[in-house]
Amino acid sequence: MKSYLRTSLLRRTVASLLIATASLAPLTIAHAQSQTLALFDFAGSSTSSSATPVDNLDVSFLAPGDFTGADDGRYGSNTNGYFSRAANSTGVGFLATSKDDALTLGDYVEFSLTPTNSDVLSLDKLTLKLGNQRGSVSTETAVAAFTVHFFVRASFDDFQSYQELIADTTSSRSAKAAGASGNGTSVSLSTVTIDFASLADFQNIDTSVTFRIYAFIETTERHSSQMAYFVGKGTELTGTVTAVPEPATWVILAGIAGLAVACLRRR
Repeated sequence: MKSYLRTSLLRRTVASLLIATASLAPLTIAHAQSQTLALFDFAGSSTSSSATPVDNLDVSFLAPGDFTGADDGRYGSNTNGYFSRAANSTGVGFLATSKDDALTLGDYVEFSLTPTNSDVLSLDKLTLKLGNQRGSVSTETAVAAFTVHFFVRASFDDFQSYQELIADTTSSRSAKAAGASGNGTSVSLSTVTIDFASLADFQNIDTSVTFRIYAFIETTERHSSQMAYFVGKGTELTGTVTAVPEPATWVILAGIAGLAVACLRRR
């Protein structure tokens, strides 16, 4: 009877030890609360700067793609904080007129994140400011209405077929009739937020990931005053950077579990 009780007690003790060991394993990867991983700003020039308030994460500058708009596709201002515009729909600063052309011509702005020190990256939300503007033209010039389409892709498959993070975010501008004022319009902007929380590919990332914000224009007649705007200032990405446990941690946990099993078998 005593032997039975000892064996029963040992089994319960071992079971408790195994449960405790298993419960500790997830804690070796600490899941911190979501925080700002990248916040872009720039000091009134055409070069952006990135603020990365967390350790073990490298964030690249915002950079334009292959389009050549005004000032090499970039524009900086102390007052407005505009970093880049995919610029005109004709001539210098050509803006694509379809999604396929946007991919081919490089009508995008991009930035990259790279976890370091063997850490993993989990993303929460990306906040962007997107919009359009009609530039100044002569009074007698008519400008057709236009809509700017934005979509975002990630580097997991070289930006070719990955699901659109923004399927169809648009920004429209009404037409200007001949004889109406030729003054340019103010920039029309919308704040767009992409939620990564439910997307498995954006959790526990251990390699570099690049995001590209693409733009193309839809209109019945293209004109150089039709412009798409991406505002770099205030672009923010939130998420977590998590430390991966050292091998020694797993060895200790495995050793505890192994010892418990060995004790149970010996009985």
